[in-house]
Amino acid sequence: MKIYGIDFSGAAAAGKHIWIAAGRMEQGKLCIKSCRPAAAFLNAQPRREVILADLARFVGSQENAVFAFDFPFGLPVTLLTALGYRDWQEMVLAFPRRFPEAHSFRQTCKQFSAVELKRTTDRETKTPFSPYNLRMFRQTYYGISTILHQVVAHDQAAVLPMQPYVPGKAAIIEICPAATLQKEMINKAYRGYKSVSPHGFTQRAAILAHFEKLGVVPAGQQLRKKILADPRGDALDSLIAGFAAYRAYASGFAAASQQPYALEGFVYT
Repeated sequence: MKIYGIDFSGAAAAGKHIWIAAGRMEQGKLCIKSCRPAAAFLNAQPRREVILADLARFVGSQENAVFAFDFPFGLPVTLLTALGYRDWQEMVLAFPRRFPEAHSFRQTCKQFSAVELKRTTDRETKTPFSPYNLRMFRQTYYGISTILHQVVAHDQAAVLPMQPYVPGKAAIIEICPAATLQKEMINKAYRGYKSVSPHGFTQRAAILAHFEKLGVVPAGQQLRKKILADPRGDALDSLIAGFAAYRAYASGFAAASQQPYALEGFVYT
């Protein structure tokens, strides 16, 4: 089984900021074969409109693969109801037409509540932000309007748990590196890993060592050094995303498919 952990970005030069950790499950372990910015991985321009279209095509072309993305796959049920959507797929298919750009998406969501709403899975897994928070709304917008819309409209992959898993077909799941670190009870101990300081490097090394003990195997010391050398922590976050995908697949994608997850989405940790 191929595993792809993707640290997503909605920035203008998204191809420089999206990192993709690509690996395979081998003998019960997750062997990370490469970890690169999306522009290098896909041999494409880093401009957002180009790289996201190329990434969506790549995801849709794969079989026997699990893709883990760290953007919200849905909205709180209160918002879905207010917007008139009856199910998740209807929302995804209408998303690019309903919201022509990211700021209109955020402004529409804000008008329904004086406080930022979170999904059930956000509260349960302690994700840092609402899907339309100022620091998150671009990721949500571009993730749904490009990646998910493409694969759902063309039936190219199963987006879990809103759609049933189909063996052989690519599976796409939502993850959150912070939530995975929270589950491993190491998020507080290793805060500050996104830093150029020596302390940041030490924290990244400690986090990587933790996941290596859980069965993540970077292919060689050069790749390990590359992951640790990224001061933004995006490379490490993509590896954590890959681990969450590996664990989700190994568990049979254990998640409740009933409401509200079938409407709002579910964060696999």
